[in-house]
Amino acid sequence: MKGLTRKVAHILVAACFMATLLPIGVAFGKDSFMDDYPLIYGAQDGRLESLDKLSTSHTKYDSREEVENVRGKKSVSREQPTQLTLSKTQLHFSKRGKSNVIAYIHYKDKSKEDVTKKVEWTSSNTSIVDVKDGKIEVFDEGRAIITASYLDFQVNLHVSVNFSDEVLWEFMYDKGLNEEAFSGSPTSDGGFIVLGISRGWKSDELFALKVKKNGAFEWEKKIAMKGKESPRTIRLTSDGGYVMLSNSEGRKGRTIILRKLNVNGSVRWSKEFPLTGKYWGGYVEQTKDDGFILATGEAIIKLDKSGREKWKTKIKNGADLVRQTSDEGYYVLGNYVTKVNQSGKTLWTKDVGQILTFMDITNDGGIVTYAEDGVVKVDEKGKIKWRRTIEGPPYDKNQRIAGVIQASDGGYIVATNAFIFKDNTQVTILYKLDEKGKVIWEKHFGFDNGEWVNEVRETKEGEYVLVGKARSDLNGEDVYLLKVKPDKGQKIVKTVQFSGKNGLLKIGETFQIKAIATYTDGKKEDVSTKMNIKVWGDDGRVYSLEDNKIKALYPGSILIIGQYKGHTVRKGLIVSDRPPTRLQLEKEDRDLRIGDSQSVMLYADLGDKYLRPAAAYAEWSVSNEDVIEIIHGVDLSIHSTDEIIIEAKKRGTVMITVTYAGETLQFPVTVK
Repeated sequence: MKGLTRKVAHILVAACFMATLLPIGVAFGKDSFMDDYPLIYGAQDGRLESLDKLSTSHTKYDSREEVENVRGKKSVSREQPTQLTLSKTQLHFSKRGKSNVIAYIHYKDKSKEDVTKKVEWTSSNTSIVDVKDGKIEVFDEGRAIITASYLDFQVNLHVSVNFSDEVLWEFMYDKGLNEEAFSGSPTSDGGFIVLGISRGWKSDELFALKVKKNGAFEWEKKIAMKGKESPRTIRLTSDGGYVMLSNSEGRKGRTIILRKLNVNGSVRWSKEFPLTGKYWGGYVEQTKDDGFILATGEAIIKLDKSGREKWKTKIKNGADLVRQTSDEGYYVLGNYVTKVNQSGKTLWTKDVGQILTFMDITNDGGIVTYAEDGVVKVDEKGKIKWRRTIEGPPYDKNQRIAGVIQASDGGYIVATNAFIFKDNTQVTILYKLDEKGKVIWEKHFGFDNGEWVNEVRETKEGEYVLVGKARSDLNGEDVYLLKVKPDKGQKIVKTVQFSGKNGLLKIGETFQIKAIATYTDGKKEDVSTKMNIKVWGDDGRVYSLEDNKIKALYPGSILIIGQYKGHTVRKGLIVSDRPPTRLQLEKEDRDLRIGDSQSVMLYADLGDKYLRPAAAYAEWSVSNEDVIEIIHGVDLSIHSTDEIIIEAKKRGTVMITVTYAGETLQFPVTVK
């Protein structure tokens, strides 16, 4: 009886409460949408308010549509939100323009809601890009981070703007700490995978990261670490998955850790191998029998497809890199280059240079590598075919090698991290070399935001992907990928020359600096305003310079140096009332052996019987550049102005011609 009385009391209370709200319900009219729902409604501040099942939880709605959404006709969940996402995580612009991005709030029941106009949008650099209600507008080159904030959630969108037509896309990835990608590989679907590490205050995190062909994020997989690991290599395997290698320091001492990943980045199996000796190994690739070959610092190990050891060979001079050859043998790179057969037996060892780094198999069965003194091409017998120094002049840039590979067209790509002293900036430089090692072009990338490249890879379309890190506006350093267009259809510079011959200027006369580039298709272009030009005088009073026009002010010598697309050209001028009467070499008969280098000193007599140093101000040429290379000293505050260097490349006899202010001298050089 008491229970029945209690229920009746509850009904009476509810009825009285509804009676107080009845006038409000009538105000909506006979066809009010309130009639459709078993809810009790009230009005407050012009908004609708729901008291669901007499609870004290209030939710405000603006219209009938929102109420319908809640009650199921459009099924928008009002459960607890779990995540804020954007329709795009990366944007790359090659020109000024606009783009839209949508913000979604996700709920516990897996539904989502478009909240683009409700979030707070900000840009880390409004001079580059700005944003309002998800509408992004581009103003200038550089990088910025668009941030969307809603409730307690925040999400970022990386935006890069590069007006160069060389760049296809740029990708950056931030996990909130300091991230860096160490190695990468094109994938079977045209995308790209990288192996990276995230460095935290207390611990590090190893991860594999996959991006799509267009540079959009696809997935990231955390990899459980064993001790303190350093990522080294990741490569595609024949089953569409990946193989990765890292170095570790843990309870087992120094080890190599090899992991096989499936196509989605999950670890299928892992193996550990001792890392002994003084060397740090770090390379793995799949072999033609679907097994693996890895370098472990002082040995190479052949594995089957399940990671079981088949054989192991200790390499006397270290094993940092190993690559399989077309005859199923292997090249091993340590202090020297070692060739072993398919069973691991050493065939030969060659010393090709100091501090060897990076190695790629070439089409002729040899290798290309990088030594302390430049790029080295080695044939299948270990003989050096050519050596090419690509370091720029000391005043111009200080470079660290980041990779050397043979391109699909038979040339070579060299990547460097460079500091440009002239502009006080750090950039990434790609050099393209022809089959003989001559620089065809030079391209600069980056915005001086700490870009640092660890590897360069070529895709099957002939594009180049740079792998490394760059500074972020938010959290230190991020994973950095840059995809560069292939060479196809690009204009390649064959030669660059200053117009006019080295000549004589009288005091008060002017000389207009003009440079002409000739392309491989035969077309020519005036690149005077595009090239980097420097001018020196042996006395600060000799000349003035304005708008690439030199005015002679005082007797002396002037040197003009121009650099454009990897080509360096020089022109010498003399300010005097009389031309030189003779040129004189310190020594004319020269015999060299391959690899030798000698200085050549040149002096000029201006008619006063006084011999002045003239080598740096003269124009030099050689009848066969394959036999002798002429190396110029450039920074006149460091290098002597009375000499140049000639370096012997291969056997033969050549004629060297030098011209100074209209006077010409020739002399032979023989290489034995």
